[in-house]
Amino acid sequence: MISDKDRHEAFVSGHVGSNEWHIQLTVLAAQLGPILFSCARATFAASRALATPSRRKRESGNGTKPEECAATFPADFACVVLPMLLAFTLPDQVPALVFAEVCALAILVAIGSFRPYSPQPLRQRATPKSAPTVPAPETTATRKPQSSVIAAYRAMAMVSIVFVILAVDFRVFPRHHAKTETFGTSMMDAGVGSLAFSAGLASKPPNSLAAVVPRTIPLLILGALRTLAVKATDYHEHVSEYGVHWNFFLTLAGILLLDGLFTRLLARTPSLFKDNARPWMGWWLAGVFLAFAHEVLLKGFGLLDFVLHADRSSSWIAANKEGVISLMGYLGLFFLGRAHGAGIHLREASRGLALFRAAGCIALLATIYAILPGVCGLDPPSRRVVNASYICWVVLYNEVVIFIFAVGDLIHSFLAPATSSEYTTPLERAVNRNQLFVFLLGNLLTGLTNKLIITVDVPDHIANVVLLFYMLCVLGLASWLDSRKVTLKAW
Repeated sequence: MISDKDRHEAFVSGHVGSNEWHIQLTVLAAQLGPILFSCARATFAASRALATPSRRKRESGNGTKPEECAATFPADFACVVLPMLLAFTLPDQVPALVFAEVCALAILVAIGSFRPYSPQPLRQRATPKSAPTVPAPETTATRKPQSSVIAAYRAMAMVSIVFVILAVDFRVFPRHHAKTETFGTSMMDAGVGSLAFSAGLASKPPNSLAAVVPRTIPLLILGALRTLAVKATDYHEHVSEYGVHWNFFLTLAGILLLDGLFTRLLARTPSLFKDNARPWMGWWLAGVFLAFAHEVLLKGFGLLDFVLHADRSSSWIAANKEGVISLMGYLGLFFLGRAHGAGIHLREASRGLALFRAAGCIALLATIYAILPGVCGLDPPSRRVVNASYICWVVLYNEVVIFIFAVGDLIHSFLAPATSSEYTTPLERAVNRNQLFVFLLGNLLTGLTNKLIITVDVPDHIANVVLLFYMLCVLGLASWLDSRKVTLKAW
């Protein structure tokens, strides 16, 4: 008789994924929820239940006050989690959900259009009228829209990942959203790459390799503890995901170590990496170079065949071939994320110009992604080896997501009264304060849930209740920590 562990491993293995556009539409349905909440707060800012702290208080390091957290959390949680639950578990209803959310946004814009006042753009509010005009790339106003958009994007990327790592264990979660076995695209494939891209987006180049070590040690410890816990408890494993002993904590540690090493080498080309006019250029070139160098190693030097066919029992590297071989590809994604964070699109005085350039970049990436397989003979995207097609798709996917949040920021700037200009929601801010802790807590509660119940046998309606309670625990604790101004960090 087949064991529960074998049933579960078979349940999460062997999938072929979904269409790229269906994935993007599903994520759009999920991300429009917090955008709606943010715009609703802007429209009805006079209501104390939806009021937020001033930007000055937040920039000084203060978290959300407990009473404000209690007032905003229910609506914030509902707008973040419920659209995600519906979009991720009811694929046939995604178009209707997107239509309903767009209609709600249109209603908010219509309400804002009939207000008796015309709110000034954030750029004009942030700069006193008497202040001298300075070049656009240097103004505070050009950085604030980017910081709020990126903060919202990073928070929702983490919330989505935390949701799906448990949802995938239930039958209510469609199998085409689960990680693909070798080639193909799926929502979970996009989530793994997005973690590396998002980490690069918020990173700064390290001064030296020694400066990276204190940040790496906690990740190495977490990775080792997770491996030991999985082996000790006989927890189910999807070995072709990272390997026998490897996990994503070790991948993150490897990215940071390689970042310290490569940054030291890349610092020898100051004309690219210290160009104040184009600070993103060097990191963009480094990311593209690593992507294609990795592809050459995969196809030209047999690493792809090694990953797909090598006997895992032959060596430690063979046992963890997916995790080890994919590191270079993840580092390329990390550098491309850093290129965006250095100001590749959004550091413009005009939001309209920023959106226009972002749309142009998306069109270019979509064209490259469409013609690469035919022109260069590339394989389809593969999360398992993080090939060039996968890297291009993940960057395109994330650019579209960031673009949608930037459009939301533009709508919010129109709706926000002069006294309330905060785009990110309190829940997004809470997740960003403790991103690693939120990810770790999600992993721990996922393991606990799978040990307490046989998830593959749970009916859909019970699974939805479990997922809501799980997200309530994760986001509730993150919000509570933020209200107490607690940042859990090991370095």
